[in-house]
Amino acid sequence: MPSEPLRDVPIGQRVTVRHRLGDGRASDTVGRIIASDDVAVTLQTRRGDVRIPLEVVLVHRVVQPVPWRIRRFLSRAEVAVLDVGTVLRHLDATTPLLEDLGTARIPTYLIGAEAGREGDRLRSAADESRAQFLSTGASDQPTAATYAQAHVEVEKRLGRTVGVGLVHYTDDRAEGVEGAREFGWQARIFTPPH
Repeated sequence: MPSEPLRDVPIGQRVTVRHRLGDGRASDTVGRIIASDDVAVTLQTRRGDVRIPLEVVLVHRVVQPVPWRIRRFLSRAEVAVLDVGTVLRHLDATTPLLEDLGTARIPTYLIGAEAGREGDRLRSAADESRAQFLSTGASDQPTAATYAQAHVEVEKRLGRTVGVGLVHYTDDRAEGVEGAREFGWQARIFTPPH
């Protein structure tokens, strides 16, 4: 059974498109469709947006979406910790993420000075996950000492010792990730799902 024409594949789908280059060779482009019309399709790729005229398309196929790396990373944790500012800036993505962590019964903490100030905005996202707030008062300038203090609080709340390497942390700020890694937590830059 032939696949649907590329121009009819819905916006947002990930596809592989084999197309002819100007010199006659074929090339494959993988990306998410962000625009499509009767003349061309535009894919969002890791290297930027690529517009491919439909007249040079040889074949295409819809591919499965790449698993969200942050979700996988946090779901392998003994304890998951997210920066509060990151959660607030990406509520559409982090609300279901917090729910998934809660369903998996992974102890989850939101860390940062904003935890106290922004409690009302976060409450609905955190309620389903049973995420707890840790206010460090120093999230604007995160250091290894900030995360050491948070780790002591996590162990106190859990009532047990937790190896520092078993805590997985995410933040959309490089300095937050660096500070957590310096302390010994596993940490990754937060990127929203595609």
